[in-house]
Order: sequence, then structure tokens, then C-alpha cells
Amino acid sequence: EIRSRNFTSSELTSQSEINSELSNYDLYVKSGFSGASDGSALNPFSDMQSAINAANDNDHIFVDGVFEITQQITMPDDKSLSFYGVKDRTHIKYAAYSNTNGHIFSQPNTGCVKSYRFENLELSNAGGYGVYIKSALKVVRINLDTHNCGWNGTRLSTTAPQTGDWASGGTLGYDSVKADLQAFYASANASSGGACRIENANILISIDNDAYNNLRGERFQDCGVGGYGFVSRNNSYNNIDSGIYLASSSYNASNGCQNFTVYNNAAKNNANNGFLCVGGINNVIALNQTENNWSAGVMPWHVSNTVIRDNYLLNNNRSAFNGIGNDGDALGSLYIAGDTINANAKFIVHAINNQIVSTGLGASTTKNGVFLHETLNDINDRQKSIILLDNNTMQGQDYALVEDCDLDEIRLIKGDNTFIDTAIKDVLKSGEGYYYELPFSNQHTNIKTADFSLDASQTQLI
Repeated sequence: EIRSRNFTSSELTSQSEINSELSNYDLYVKSGFSGASDGSALNPFSDMQSAINAANDNDHIFVDGVFEITQQITMPDDKSLSFYGVKDRTHIKYAAYSNTNGHIFSQPNTGCVKSYRFENLELSNAGGYGVYIKSALKVVRINLDTHNCGWNGTRLSTTAPQTGDWASGGTLGYDSVKADLQAFYASANASSGGACRIENANILISIDNDAYNNLRGERFQDCGVGGYGFVSRNNSYNNIDSGIYLASSSYNASNGCQNFTVYNNAAKNNANNGFLCVGGINNVIALNQTENNWSAGVMPWHVSNTVIRDNYLLNNNRSAFNGIGNDGDALGSLYIAGDTINANAKFIVHAINNQIVSTGLGASTTKNGVFLHETLNDINDRQKSIILLDNNTMQGQDYALVEDCDLDEIRLIKGDNTFIDTAIKDVLKSGEGYYYELPFSNQHTNIKTADFSLDASQTQLI
């Protein structure tokens, strides 16, 4: 006798949703699975590397469970792959932090033209990076939670002053001396790693990620060339290095990221800069919150055509040093420096509508809102050496603006900025001043005098 079961409508709907969801993926990985594995939903792989080795180009891999790895997961450079986890359930980690651990995901080859996607994963305890991609056509990072990569999270606080003596087991802080910070970095507590390091990706998308308690936050190097970068809604906090970093492999204007929009992120309590940009061209840093960082809130070095607007910079420049004991970029909350510029540049920086509040002393003897460093003098291209400062609010500084550069070399345009509770608005160190200032901030006139008498017959000015 054949008996049939009568399914309720709710059961059918639930099963339909499950089948539909499972059909979105090509391979499956489930931690702890002990049966024969073929990568199907019923017989998933039990480890990540087996799934990667079996995958075809453009495969989507579903990852479920907690995976304790003993060596880094090597990505191929001959096939595009996407990894999808389950929020708060998929965790890929080393069992414990060690400075000898490798990366978690690694693609070590240059010249790769494949794409990689990482979504809804928790990554931790790497001695290197959570994700390290040396080259790619496209890299997408969405909703990743990355922590304790490059740092075990102990012996240093990014938020508090030092407690106790370092040599006796104390915890370092933003008031610690250089030698102790260097000793910390040389110890087993930290290593050269971080949340991510993506290099040479034509397209970079990083959205809704959390990076905390790492040595470095999110680092993107020489990306967006011939493409773009989009970095949005990320939280990068309590890291020993900069929160979000657009890097140049040459550490000057010859390289760097291009066409990036770094929008609506938060960088807080990092023991270096909140946002650091070295080199690059045509990048926008906008609508971000950068707070309580040891060095500058926003630090552009050697940049070109960079727009910094509508950011809130609060209580930055807390230390003269960064968390690994190097001299910090800490002369101003918005600190502009660098002696090189891109050959295709039209200007250095446009800084518009930023709120800069309660800057600390940092590496200076005065609290400075905006600092233009003397290295800018060596660009030697007045046509391109333009810095626009307009509609910014500087509150609670000793000096709102320090022009350490020579304004005979730099074309500075100062617009309608606001100064609140600031002892001195503007300090000019050198140069007679090749700059414009509102009103009519971008116009010259050769007219020395004018006759404004009214001709009654013509009723017009002559």
C-alpha cells in the first residue's frame, strides 16, 4: 500500500524557500561533516581548501559553521570565486592568535584578472591578514567581522592612558613613550597583519564591514586604476594602525588608489590615523566620522585631486606616536603633506564643509585644526599646487590653520571658514602669500580705482 503525506501550505512554502536558497550556490562547506563529500548540499565538504580545489571558475560557495584552520587558505589566481556565510554563524579562524599564524584567505600572485567575493564571514586570529589579495580584477567585501588579526588584543589600549609599567606587565596607552610602544610591537603580542590588504584590484567594493582589535584596519593599495573603489558603512576601530588606508606601493604620488569614494564610514580609537591616503588621484573622502584617533583624523600624503568634505573630526591627535612606536602624523586633525603630485593632477586637496573639533596636541606644542606641512613646497608646480579650504568649522583649537608651507609656492584658497573657541585663527610661517580669500576668493582684478558716480541722464554707473 502506498501512502501519501498531505503537506500544509506553510510547510510547502518553507521547503520552497530552502530549495530556492540552496540552488543559489554551486558548492557547500559544513564544519564537522563526516560523511562522503562531493560538495553538494547533502554531502558538503568539511574544509574550505577542498571546496576551493574542486570549484570551477565563477562558482559560489556556501560556508556554514566554525572552522579552525592551521594554515592559510590559498586562493587560486585562475578562477573567480565567491564565499557566502551565515551572519553570526560562519567563523573562520586560527584556534588562538599567534604572531606566526599566516593569513586566513590569501591570493599571493600578481597579474591576476579574476574576481573574489567574501560575504557574511567572521575572521580572526591571523598573524597576517584576514584577507590578503595581491592582485585581482575585482574584490568585494560585504558584512565581514574581522578581529585579532595581527594583534592578540592585549598589552595595549587604544582608548585609555597607560596603566602600570610595561616591563612589569602593564598596559600601554596613548600617553606611552616611544621605546615601550616599539617593544610592544616587537613582542609576540603583535605582528604585521590586519583586517584586510587588497592590492592591484581594478574594482574594490567594501561595504558594512567591522574591523577591530587588529594591528591594521582596512588597507587598499594601488586599487581602482582603470576602475573604481567604493568603501562605505564600515566601522574600523580600536586598531593599532590606521582605520581605513588608501595606500601607494611607492609611498608617493607615482602610485596609489584612484577613483575611490570613501563614504559614510566610522574610524574611531585607532592608534594611528582615522583615514590615511597616500598618493593616488581622483579620490573622495566624505561624510565620515573620525574620532579619538592617536594621529590625524584625515591624513593625505602626496595626494592629487582629492576631495575631503563633510567629515566630522573629533578629539584626534591624542599621541605624538602611533601604536607601534613610530612618529605619528599628528600635527593637525586634518594634516596635508607630501612633496610629489600626479602628472594629471589639477589640484592637491579641496577640503570643504568639515567639522574639526577639540584636536589634541599630538606631536605639536599647540592644538592645530588644519596643518599644511612644509613638504608641500617641493612639489614645484604652482599650476597644480592648489589647496582649497572652504566652509570648514574649526572649534576648540589653539590654531585653526597652520601654514607651515610657503604660500609663494602653494596656491591656497581660503573660503568662508568658521572659527569657534580658537585662540588664533591663522598662522602663516613663511612666504608673502600666493593665495586668495573670500569675498571674490578666486578672482583678480587690475582695476585700482573706480568711479561710482551716477550719470542722471543715463541712470547707470560710469
